[in-house]
Amino acid sequence: MRNTCHSKDARALRQEKSLSGECRRIASPLLFCLLMVLSALSCSESNGPEKYIVTTQALSGASWPLFIGVEGGYFDKYGLDVNLRFGRHPAGIAGVSSGDVLTINIGLDTGLAAASKGGRLVMVGSPVNVGSFVLMGTKETQDVKELADKRIAIGRVGDPPYHYTLALFKHLGIRTDNIKWIPSGGAATRMVTMINGAADAALLTAPTYYKLIEEGYPVLVNMSDYREVIVAQAYMFHRDMLENKPDVVENFMKAVIDATHRFYTDKPFAMEAMRQHTNVKDDVTLSQVYDDYFAIEQLERIPYIRQDAIESVVERNSERLPELKDMDFSDMLFNNVLDKLAEEGFFEEIYGPDIKKELKEAQAAAAR
Repeated sequence: MRNTCHSKDARALRQEKSLSGECRRIASPLLFCLLMVLSALSCSESNGPEKYIVTTQALSGASWPLFIGVEGGYFDKYGLDVNLRFGRHPAGIAGVSSGDVLTINIGLDTGLAAASKGGRLVMVGSPVNVGSFVLMGTKETQDVKELADKRIAIGRVGDPPYHYTLALFKHLGIRTDNIKWIPSGGAATRMVTMINGAADAALLTAPTYYKLIEEGYPVLVNMSDYREVIVAQAYMFHRDMLENKPDVVENFMKAVIDATHRFYTDKPFAMEAMRQHTNVKDDVTLSQVYDDYFAIEQLERIPYIRQDAIESVVERNSERLPELKDMDFSDMLFNNVLDKLAEEGFFEEIYGPDIKKELKEAQAAAAR
């Protein structure tokens, strides 16, 4: 919490006046002036932006609002000094739970499972609701339905690629009873696992799979072609932050919404922001990643957590977590933060009056 010079109590002010008087009596005018300058600088520093750690598990386009938020100064614009860090599960959730991390952008499947335990974690806003994943197969695989009894590389059982593959197979009518899930880590290592013959397919993100396509590996499914299979993320916060510092959460959401607008209007800057935060460095690849995300409008301009996204998570996790079916999620979802911004005209301020129709549709689809 920031301290200001105006927060001193009467006793401290009397002591300060006494000290100032003593300085005038025993110090030279130059020393007195120096003391006053140092005092002013101290007050100025204490009035600076609040410092927070934000964690991302995805060094991919799904974190573009965070990348642009940092590189474009949008967090600073709304009074937040953000240190963006990468951390694999469960580091981000542990950080938010302990209060060391302000928020993490996390897959909604993982987020709901975590928020359903203990009542300490809540979610505000969903930066994506459509997947940019592609299911790549070995060169011997010709059709996705051949994978019913095969090996699929995932990060770990229970992670987003696992959930999304299950949901996709269910939608396509592919049995998953006999599938062998191969824990392999991030997208790059999932790709290597498949190339080395330890898996028959892997769900990958851009730009990891670009090289595979060039080498003749087949794209079995592009998830952006199946928008009914909802792939959603959410920003997770500690409940205490919502209750005690709601302005911080509101300002965070303002920053990522503003940054999302920058994504859609400034391709060169978006490319540079990703270059600074990932290992993707060449312009050709960065441009292709940007074009892929832009074409499917993956980043949500109005990032409400949608009701159909909640229902999808419950459905595809019902066997593993049957308690989700009867759970009331309303206390875990704080879409009212976005409602407040809508009422105050923030979205029109950022996007212009043409956003009103999209805003109305997003509010109607929001989970309540």
